[in-house]
Amino acid sequence: MGQKTVVFVARDAAPSGCFKLLEPVLKDCGFGVTLFTGGGRPLAEQPHEITSAIRGAGVVVLGMSSSAELAQPEIAAGQVAREAEVPFGFYGDVSGCWVRAKNPAWFWGLAVDAAFYCGVTQQDADAAKQVFPNAKLIGTGNPLREEMAFPNFTRDRSH
Repeated sequence: MGQKTVVFVARDAAPSGCFKLLEPVLKDCGFGVTLFTGGGRPLAEQPHEITSAIRGAGVVVLGMSSSAELAQPEIAAGQVAREAEVPFGFYGDVSGCWVRAKNPAWFWGLAVDAAFYCGVTQQDADAAKQVFPNAKLIGTGNPLREEMAFPNFTRDRSH
């Protein structure tokens, strides 16, 4: 693994779907990609598998699941990345998702150490500065929404 390896961790359906769409694009660019996504369900992998992948990664991207309970795999992954000194950050799949890292929310303990925050727009990412004071703030869009806006089939063709 190493510097050109990206590990994605997400339990909720939306960030899981986004990460799955990014996997082939990153692989085409020469990156190694490891996905730990639940698609709205618990992750299938054991914690030691995730820990091992993170320790060998170049960067870790965390989804921001919608509750403290659902976010446990992402929180644990962020803690492992921090301890292993692997850069990590968050992907907010909806506007204002960054409030899930505002004190006392569930990602708050990791926010100050995040290397980046990806918001759905640059304006949304910039608004996260108060929560992610040391992070690079990036407006990335949401590939799931873009897929809906530019479907493969016209309305007439899908009937």
